[in-house]
Amino acid sequence: FLFKEPAMESASLEECPVCTKWFPESVLADHVEECLNGSGLLKSPSPQPREEDPDREFALRLIAQEEMQRKMEEDRNQRLLMALLEEEKEHKRIEVEATLFSCKICTKSLPFEKMYYLDACPHMFCRECLHDMIMTKTRKKDCKGVICIDCKVPLTPRDLKELLTPQENEEFTTASLNQLIESSADFVRCPNEKCGNVMQTRKNDASMESDGSQHGPDGKLLSPESLRHRHEYRIRCRECNLDFCAQCKVTPYHLGFTCQQFQNYQHARHCRFCQTQLNGPSHGAVDEVCSSVECQQKKEIGCRRVIACGHACGGIKAEYPCIPCLKCDDGNLQQKGEDFCNICWVEELRAAPSIVLECGHLFHYACVVSKINNAWSGARVTFGFLECALCKQQMKHPALTAIMKPHLQLYEQVKTKAMQRLAFLKLEKAPEITTPSSAYFQSPEKYAMYRFSYFICYKCKKPYFGGERACEGNRMEEFDPKELVCGGCSDTAGKDNCPKHGKEFIEYKCRFCCSVAVWFCWGNTHFCDECHKKAGTIAKVPKKDLPKCNCNVPHPPNGDEFSLGCGLCVNDYS
Repeated sequence: FLFKEPAMESASLEECPVCTKWFPESVLADHVEECLNGSGLLKSPSPQPREEDPDREFALRLIAQEEMQRKMEEDRNQRLLMALLEEEKEHKRIEVEATLFSCKICTKSLPFEKMYYLDACPHMFCRECLHDMIMTKTRKKDCKGVICIDCKVPLTPRDLKELLTPQENEEFTTASLNQLIESSADFVRCPNEKCGNVMQTRKNDASMESDGSQHGPDGKLLSPESLRHRHEYRIRCRECNLDFCAQCKVTPYHLGFTCQQFQNYQHARHCRFCQTQLNGPSHGAVDEVCSSVECQQKKEIGCRRVIACGHACGGIKAEYPCIPCLKCDDGNLQQKGEDFCNICWVEELRAAPSIVLECGHLFHYACVVSKINNAWSGARVTFGFLECALCKQQMKHPALTAIMKPHLQLYEQVKTKAMQRLAFLKLEKAPEITTPSSAYFQSPEKYAMYRFSYFICYKCKKPYFGGERACEGNRMEEFDPKELVCGGCSDTAGKDNCPKHGKEFIEYKCRFCCSVAVWFCWGNTHFCDECHKKAGTIAKVPKKDLPKCNCNVPHPPNGDEFSLGCGLCVNDYS
């Protein structure tokens, strides 16, 4: 980089020693001076016009040459220093790699690449031990224990990122969050495994503590202590609607108890029906019954045997074999003992003696008996009370034979009458019976029972035909049974006997329209269902203003009683 003498320079262009650009020889000197002034190497108080001076130009070149030499020397020294540092660093690396380090966890001597310096402290352990320690603490739900074993400083997120895979890191983060929620009094997680929703707990409210009108499951008023506990710890999940205790995670919430009281209650003896806590010595599983009148009545009809699991049988007396245990969920029943009875919807199945019907469904025996005794509601005879509340099959059980016998006899009578009417009306091949998609396909008995309405005569207690169901309209909820009288028992026109069928099928026309009469009121008037609803009004209507005849049966004008004769012998009306 030494400059040549002016005589030896190129006659055309020369390079500026400051900016390394090429310029004609005639302007190079001025340019070098400008570069030196711009770089601060040569400053002049004020630019003065100068004359051409060869010595001055040569001096400027020497100054530029010296400056370039100084810069290049500094650059060379810098590169040399960096090379020496890299070499020293490499020597140290080789020296470290050749050295074995001891892990304080496993006490093994390992090379440096298998060791790891913690981020928040100067301690070093082997990577394998740190990884195993983190994952063990994670699976034990002790994420707060992931710390340095020397100085107890928690590991940083950088340490976790270096030591764990992304999946393991996510597992640790989830476990850490769960531990934080479980240890916090301000948050609680829904115990439903399929939900897991996190909710904020409520703070105690003095206004709720003084509320003394709340009742527990036993009907007694809740104590102030249980009221406070309920308000503070009873939680209902907004996602799955689960009711649970935020303190002990019991589902559903133990209303009327604190957590400790509920634990004591669970370990105590209970009434086998109402679950009331019992005191005193035990007299066996069968006699674990409280002194209430209701539970004592259940005990009288309940089975007195103890089944193989040690629990009292939940069936009825004199039934053999015993039904499966209602407290042990052994899968032998279609329902569980904790399920509610599908008839009363008030108590669990295990809260009263129950029976298993032939269809396999379980109900309280008392509920089944009550359902049968109540029979149908309303005026029209129906037989849904004889069907299982779940599968709609006819209920069958040895204990129900006697109580169901008169109802089954009535069912057969109504079915026979309905089938006779179906045959006389030539409806055996009605679309409802022959269409595969119909609910009555190949079931003429069900269709006949559905289509025709029958009522029980108040006088002779026999069923009689009251028209077709489609003509009923909305059945009155309240009715007087004395007004339901068959044609044979209400012979107001004297046409009371059929030479072939007797009085049993005698029917009457409604006095006020052309429909078949269902009601017999005031001892002399027959009504259809629609006219009976407005009996007080329509009875005052003059005969000339009553509806005109719209049927094909010859009869006196509406307003007079008329017997249609034997229902089985008449097939010209619907």
